[in-house]
Amino acid sequence: MKLPEVAYIALACLLAWALLRRAENKAFMALVLVWLFGYPILARPEYMIQVNLLGFDLQPNRILFLVLSAAIGLRLLRAVVRPRVPRDRKRPAFELFMLGYMLAVLITVSLNHEVVGGWDRVAVIASGQAVFFLAYYRAKWDVTVVDRKVLYDAVVALGIISTVVGLVQFLWDPTFLRWGDVRPAFGDFMRSTGVFPQEYEQGLLQIIAMVIGLTSSRRWTWSFVVLASASLGVFLTMHRLTWVAFVLVLGSYAALFWIRRPTRVVALIGLSVLAVAVILSVSWEAVIPESFGSAFLYDRVLSDTLTGRFEYYRFAIDLLWRRPWGVGSFYTDLYNQQAYLASVPFQYLSSGVSRAMVVHNGFLAAGSKHGVMGLVLFTLFLVSMLWHFTKRVHRDSSMSSVPFFVVLAFVLLNATNDFSDLNTEVAVVIAIVLGAAESALAHPNPSRAASLTRGSGITWQLSLVTSRVGQALADSRPVPQGWKTQ
Repeated sequence: MKLPEVAYIALACLLAWALLRRAENKAFMALVLVWLFGYPILARPEYMIQVNLLGFDLQPNRILFLVLSAAIGLRLLRAVVRPRVPRDRKRPAFELFMLGYMLAVLITVSLNHEVVGGWDRVAVIASGQAVFFLAYYRAKWDVTVVDRKVLYDAVVALGIISTVVGLVQFLWDPTFLRWGDVRPAFGDFMRSTGVFPQEYEQGLLQIIAMVIGLTSSRRWTWSFVVLASASLGVFLTMHRLTWVAFVLVLGSYAALFWIRRPTRVVALIGLSVLAVAVILSVSWEAVIPESFGSAFLYDRVLSDTLTGRFEYYRFAIDLLWRRPWGVGSFYTDLYNQQAYLASVPFQYLSSGVSRAMVVHNGFLAAGSKHGVMGLVLFTLFLVSMLWHFTKRVHRDSSMSSVPFFVVLAFVLLNATNDFSDLNTEVAVVIAIVLGAAESALAHPNPSRAASLTRGSGITWQLSLVTSRVGQALADSRPVPQGWKTQ
């Protein structure tokens, strides 16, 4: 193990220990913190746990899947043995579409089981997607307001750490704590990925950390640190459409809240500085010819990458027309063959394997992999989720806007990249954050109270188990009065 990895592990353990001391539900939050900070190391191929009896390695998300599946299984069993009166609370529509998309993934991958590599591969893909579903519900059940604050602090801390790592990667050592492929930015500079495998994930996490940091901060200095860290982290990804998403999210946040709190002013200042930086970058060619500014201008700012994206989109639509049930996965010989026939460029990975470029759009990617059913359900899932949390935003409570801006960033990044695979670390972070937000909306008081009144009668119990299995996913805590967001 290299020295930077040892240093990261030491820092991660220290942060996890300090945050866990403040948590209320220590068992679940310990699992979340270990997974959140441990993923950048444990997900590396050289550190994955090999289990020969199972036939696959234990990646962090697979460990999370097994633990959450066991916990949810026990909860469902308790619901059968000791059913409780269900709470009269309407289930959000996006939860139904989320479940529908999970089922669409399972069905389409099963139909393409020979294409993706057999039933073992089907189980791997389906279980990976299910982590999002399980993490959301577990957070919705168990996260209190105190735990939510701990979670938010952990995400902001990971964002700052990833920015520092990304800065080292950009200026000094491109391989520093990097475990994905090195991609050029401009000149001799490489794109920064921070502690994530791709720059897209780094950019999305930075936007999430920025929103959380600005809403939870009460001091100008901390707001400046969070905003500066996120701005730098996003900029060093050298991905222009991520810059656009960052500006749109930050601008929307500033326009909604800047009047009532100083952090809004900081947000506006950050937005203005970013706009000035873009304007200055365009003039670098005249000021510093044939230098850093010139390479940045031509290779990043003015280079045409949109034409290639539109070619990918045409290919995805044509593939969806020819295979309405999808291809199951991008990492198959069938997808590579179809991409080759459509003259889609290939990329050569550091492992020496060539692979066709994936569709840089989450919606079309969901359609390419999981057919018309996947495209429709994934779109409905994101749109309904955005609408649900839009209705939860209150101008007098910036904390209520966190899930809305997280989903907004997720939608914007899916318009420019593929996040339809819900098994990445950033996607699972989003699931936990949204689950915590839903838990806070239903249970604003962090204290735990007595359980619900137990039902009686075999008819009532059977009807609960057979006709409303989803009620087993209902929260077992009563609704206290009042909601203090800060």
